[in-house]
Amino acid sequence: MKAGLAVLIVLCLLSTGTAIAQVPLKERQFVYGINAFTWKGYAGALSPRAARTVYLLAGRPSIISPRETLVYYWPTTGDYRADWSSLDASVPGTLEVSATGRRPERLTRALYVIQYPEGSASSKSVLYVGAEARAQHERFLRGRERFRNALWRYDEAQRAYRDALDRAVLARQRGEKVVLPRAPRGPAPFLLASTEAMTVL
Repeated sequence: MKAGLAVLIVLCLLSTGTAIAQVPLKERQFVYGINAFTWKGYAGALSPRAARTVYLLAGRPSIISPRETLVYYWPTTGDYRADWSSLDASVPGTLEVSATGRRPERLTRALYVIQYPEGSASSKSVLYVGAEARAQHERFLRGRERFRNALWRYDEAQRAYRDALDRAVLARQRGEKVVLPRAPRGPAPFLLASTEAMTVL
C-alpha cells in the first residue's frame, strides 16, 4: 500500500512539472492586429513583429490596428498568438499606405465593428465603419435585449404551462373533463453576433 502511495505522489509531482513547463513565454511587443477581408467575410490575424509590408486584398476594406500586447509562440500549431486579455493597448500614430509612383496615403482612426449575421461560428461577416459602426452596434444591443426579454417571458409561460398541466392531470384523475393547455412557443433564435464598436482602426 505504501509503495502504491509513493508511486502516486511521484506521478502527481511529474504531472505538475509537465504542466508548468507547458506555460508559454510571453513577450510584450508592438503588433498589427489585422481583420482582413477574405471573400467570405473577415478573419483575424496577427503580425507579431513590426512588419515592413502587409499584403491585403484590394477593393474591400480591411482593418489594421497598431497595438501593444503579449505575444507567445504556440508549438502545437506552429504560430504566434496574442494574449489580448492580459494586454491590449492602442498605440498612437499615423498609418501610411504606400504605392509605387504615388504619394503615401495617411489613414485616420475610426470606429469599426464586425458582425456575424449567422452567428459567431459562421465565416460570413460584415464590416461597418464610423457612424454606421456605432448605429449597427446599438441595433445589435437592442436586438439582444429584446431576445433576452422574450426568453424571460417564454420561461414564465413555460412555468405557467407546466402548472396548468399538473392541474389538468389532477382534474382528470378526479374524473373531470379537462381541456389540455397549449404549449407556449419559444422566441425565434437570435443569431447575430458582434464585436465591440469602440476599437479604433
